[in-house]
Amino acid sequence: MKAHRNTCAVCSRPIGIAYLMCATHWHLVPRDLATSVYRTYGAMARKGATPQEQLQRIAAYRAARDAAVAHVKAQIDQPQGARP
Repeated sequence: MKAHRNTCAVCSRPIGIAYLMCATHWHLVPRDLATSVYRTYGAMARKGATPQEQLQRIAAYRAARDAAVAHVKAQIDQPQGARP
């Protein structure tokens, strides 16, 4: 059995260490936000940055990550009939 080291940022489901959310919740993230999470995560992982650049990359990733999580939580909190 595969070891789970993390939980979904939205619910308590176990997920792999490389994931932000479970598949159910990740599918609620709009493409532009998902692309931003992937892009900023990749930039954060690249080597060769000055400490200041690395801090900027981390801040950009955290902002993208937080926006994606907030979007999903807002979708879940909406009444069933109010979803577009």
